[in-house]
Amino acid sequence: MSFHPLLPSSPTLSTNNGPRAPPEIIDAVLDELASDKKDIDSFHTLLRCSLVSRHLSWRCRMHIFQEINLGWSKDALRSQDSQGLTSGTVSGLVDLLFDNPSLSEQILSLRINPAFYYYNPDRGDLCDNLSTLLEQLPNLRTFALTSGSDPDAASLPWSWFPVVAQSAIEACCARPTIKCVEFRGFKGFPTNLIYSCSSSLTTLYLSRTMSLSTGDPMEQNQVEHAANGGPLRRPPWSLESLVCQNALPLLRPAIDDEFNPHDSPFSSLQHLNVAILTYSDSRLIAPLLRQSEGSMRTLEVSFSLWTGASTFETNWIHLPHLRRLHVAISCTQVQNDLHFPNDVPNLIYDVVYGQTSIKYLSIHTTCQMVYVPPPPAGHQSVLNGDEGWKRLGDRLASEAFSNLNMFRVSLSVFLVQQDGASEITRGACEEVEELLTRDVIARFERPGRSLSTAICVQSLRELFHAAIEDMN
Repeated sequence: MSFHPLLPSSPTLSTNNGPRAPPEIIDAVLDELASDKKDIDSFHTLLRCSLVSRHLSWRCRMHIFQEINLGWSKDALRSQDSQGLTSGTVSGLVDLLFDNPSLSEQILSLRINPAFYYYNPDRGDLCDNLSTLLEQLPNLRTFALTSGSDPDAASLPWSWFPVVAQSAIEACCARPTIKCVEFRGFKGFPTNLIYSCSSSLTTLYLSRTMSLSTGDPMEQNQVEHAANGGPLRRPPWSLESLVCQNALPLLRPAIDDEFNPHDSPFSSLQHLNVAILTYSDSRLIAPLLRQSEGSMRTLEVSFSLWTGASTFETNWIHLPHLRRLHVAISCTQVQNDLHFPNDVPNLIYDVVYGQTSIKYLSIHTTCQMVYVPPPPAGHQSVLNGDEGWKRLGDRLASEAFSNLNMFRVSLSVFLVQQDGASEITRGACEEVEELLTRDVIARFERPGRSLSTAICVQSLRELFHAAIEDMN
């Protein structure tokens, strides 16, 4: 069936030209096609619809050009729930917008992967054309410079951008239309760029991005003070969502300042996703949560745990409006037997203890363990012998957590072969999975509360082979 748009005042009718539909119906169909960013077929259908008529062309372009991605492969974009237009050359996009100036107003999101141009000098037209491109996008709402999605990738030097490009980036972030800014994978990052963002900014993503100094916090503050010609002023923005992974020191000046609770840049913060790598990082969380006490709804915290060497400050205030809490812990050292280090349940307990208003709780732990064949049936246990897990289970079973109605436990265990021992079989991994599942249910299942588990046990050999297959 073909659709022919009518003026809004025209009734729906059928003529010799074929069936017709009101423009509202057509708009709804196009909006539905555009709603699924991961469906490549829907996106291609939008492209075909844009060739039907001038009216459909204009309507489809609102979706097709809404999000532009530069320097990304289509596979990488699909993994990040993005199916916007891609372009390998910035100059090509600049020329397109010069020839079709009306397209510039349709672009609301620009995501650039500088690593692509940094490691491909023959495609290195980003720095030469970035300032021109940004000037062509008056309605930009989201601006992202993300150097790849690999968390282990090397960070790019911010100094790679020429001064003209750096000035254009700062001017872009300060626009009143900008609501979301993302920086990922940079070193030598200018802290003042964050603090000069638009007062309209509501969402900030920072990942693997460090300022001019990455050492002692006092030294870092001194460097920032000198680099910016004086102390940083209060940020003009009031965030609603903050994602900060391995970049928390960038926000130290704003967090440390004693703002009026109603005038804090974090007083409207509803969602916080933060990685805590050091004791210094953990000390920043308490004042940050104090400033967002009246607004915080979702809190996601992840820890990198060095057994016996990690200390974190977790004396956080009660967040009365918190509804969702996620705690993730990655253990970096191999355990000598089939047990999690005591620091894992103790740290989860400390974080969860005072957050009695939550309705949804999820915990995730990744750990490597030396595989030791479990004892005879009836005596096997991975969790129940540890006092820390018992204490956590008892706390969650108390009346204080009567609002908690959904609890998810996710455990990823990698078994390491003992010296001289036989190879770890798939059956051995499944046996440990069954033990963990049984222990989790016994420890945390409660009447009236939904408990879900996601438990995966693999040998490092299995993991290695799976990685090789993915590469092939």
